[in-house]
Amino acid sequence: VISDASKNDIQVFLASGNQPFGGQTILMLNEGSQPSSVVVGHFNNDSQIDIATANYGTNTIGILLGCGNRMYLNSTLYSTGTNSYPSSLAIGDFNKDSMMDLVVANSGTNNILVFMGSGNGDFSLFQSYSMGDSSQTVSVAVGDFNRDYELDIAVANYGTNNICILFGTGDGRFTNQTWYPLGFNSDPNWIIFQDLNNDGWEDIAVAVYGADNVKILLNLC
Repeated sequence: VISDASKNDIQVFLASGNQPFGGQTILMLNEGSQPSSVVVGHFNNDSQIDIATANYGTNTIGILLGCGNRMYLNSTLYSTGTNSYPSSLAIGDFNKDSMMDLVVANSGTNNILVFMGSGNGDFSLFQSYSMGDSSQTVSVAVGDFNRDYELDIAVANYGTNNICILFGTGDGRFTNQTWYPLGFNSDPNWIIFQDLNNDGWEDIAVAVYGADNVKILLNLC
């Protein structure tokens, strides 16, 4: 699944065994949506894959519920705030209720928002966390970085040249923000969780646009 901001759509390509991807389905979003990020998951527990989009142009998150046979219900929109310019989405069960929740990075308002899923396809704003003035929060990822089996959030702040890790408490809240500076004009623009050294624990990789490299933070807690 990819998003195309220039065409205000998302495109779904179906896999077929060991063959190349095919069966393209184009899902048109509202005019001016400019989707900047897309994630997939089960949002209403009906066994069909659903889609969430961060819509940079309309300051919204869009939820498209899957109906099977490549069909999706019209997008339900949730505001991320005036001039928030949502840039990145990540998914996880933040409060251990077996329902998928969302976190969005807002580059315009320098914060992240946590939306809790109800299990029937609806979401509600639960928490907002500021990343500081001029941070230009552009990317967000979800994983366990302190080995407590609670989901944490990692954030790339393009404007202030750092990343921030917010540690989950298991009830949907996040505490103990820890900051990692990346250097002057590093301009981090993408962040992911992944086990990079095969020790069974998730590490963090950051794309550092300004320095043309990737920074690695190993999970050594």
